[in-house]
Amino acid sequence: MSPGFRADLFPPAITPPAKTTARGEPPMTVDEFCARYALSRSHYYDLKKRGLTPDELRVGRKALITAASARAWERRIAQEQKAARTRMNAQDE
Repeated sequence: MSPGFRADLFPPAITPPAKTTARGEPPMTVDEFCARYALSRSHYYDLKKRGLTPDELRVGRKALITAASARAWERRIAQEQKAARTRMNAQDE
């Protein structure tokens, strides 16, 4: 037996899985949310001042956004855009 590293005695470290929600989707940080939706952090916080961001969970000083909250935000934004297009079309007629 060689005096080198023994994988059977010292297995490689395993990264624990991310904590997930009931649907199996891990919550996102604000940076991850911004990357996913192509928003800059400054634009995210401008939207937040106007109350237009998804609901956040606060864990200590960290803000997390659940996948369900992001989906609800997507639906709300889509509905607002549809309503705005409807108003614009009504004004044109």
